[in-house]
Amino acid sequence: MPRPSADPQEAEGPGRVESAEGFRAHWKRIGLLGVLAAFTGCMVGLERALLPLIAKTDFGILSATLGLSFLITFGATKAFANLGAGRLADLYGRRTILILGWLTAVPGPIIIIFAPSWAWVVVANAFLGVNQGLAWSMALNMKIDLAGPARRGLAIGVNESVGYTGVAVAAYLSTWLAAAYGLRPIPFVVGVGLALGGLTLALLTKETMPTTGDPVRRPVKPFALPRGLLRDPRLSTASFAGFANNLKDGLLWGLLPLLLLDRGVSLTGIGFVVALYPFSWAVAQLGFGFLSDLLGRRALIVLGFLTQGLGLALLVAAPAYASTVVAAIVLGLGVGMVYPTLIAYVADGVATSVRATAIGVYRFVRDFGYVGGALVGGVVSDLLGVHWALLSGTLFLGAAGAMVALRGTVTAGASLPTRVPPLAGGEP
Repeated sequence: MPRPSADPQEAEGPGRVESAEGFRAHWKRIGLLGVLAAFTGCMVGLERALLPLIAKTDFGILSATLGLSFLITFGATKAFANLGAGRLADLYGRRTILILGWLTAVPGPIIIIFAPSWAWVVVANAFLGVNQGLAWSMALNMKIDLAGPARRGLAIGVNESVGYTGVAVAAYLSTWLAAAYGLRPIPFVVGVGLALGGLTLALLTKETMPTTGDPVRRPVKPFALPRGLLRDPRLSTASFAGFANNLKDGLLWGLLPLLLLDRGVSLTGIGFVVALYPFSWAVAQLGFGFLSDLLGRRALIVLGFLTQGLGLALLVAAPAYASTVVAAIVLGLGVGMVYPTLIAYVADGVATSVRATAIGVYRFVRDFGYVGGALVGGVVSDLLGVHWALLSGTLFLGAAGAMVALRGTVTAGASLPTRVPPLAGGEP
């Protein structure tokens, strides 16, 4: 069946990618974007183990609610940056937004180095949230542009795999540096270097916005997408599932270092567990993203939420260090099934002309999960303790898995039906 004609608004534009798609045709550009994704992950990885400890030791903050306030700032700014990045990228191109994201990466670690109070650390995480929302979103969308629909899940798996490998490496490196030189400033001096390196690489990228639309899809009216979030079962289901996943991740980010510290684990031991969780996530999603192209998205998503629930329960119930290591691996495997597959699930149902916008809407809701995790984790931890706060995450994971099982549709990039129903608000 011949490809439909391109949207007139997509037909022109300097530097846009040719009609050829695929990893083989664009492996050099995908490789550069992979390195950028790793740098983006390193920026957030530097904080994974250190900020909860800095709150407690450097600033004497004992309240979990106050100590997790940095996650509220991070999650909210990242969510809004995701939403804006998607729409702006569809209008003005991916590369400009990518560079802007890396410009916002530079101030964060500098502020943390010189922060005289916890409020300054909270402000620094606003810059980090914007960096993650813009830079990570664009690295992801640019890979999707280059890979084409048949390998969309693989493209997302590659992006998220290298990104979270960066998170894991930086999380462990930061605790090693902190054990040797203190919590501040040396680990965050490295962060300044990473930010400048990422900005340099971003300047070397080329625009990837497609010149043609995906086959068998009609354009979705851009301003109907937020309404579609509420009434389209695919987008609303995926968005709630992403919210639940990141709520759990917010709980682990804020509370796992404190849990391990209370169990008497050393700083480098804490760093190993905190790094092992995203590393197993990184490795797993590379394979599961590709598998979702072949077998479909829904079953992997449901299984992933069940696996995460088991891992979280094991983390709380078994205090031995060996059990904690196993729990971190199980949690990472579960996220690997869910994280790239949900993004591909959203991308399956929209036209090329607004795909970045649709993914931005999904990531907007998903990353508010960090805000939910900070609020739930802080309040429950202050009232009942860290163990109960972490266990509360299993309720959200179970609800998300059930929702996807009951409301989700079966899609896969390589085996899409002849007609994929558009998101609500799109043309029939």
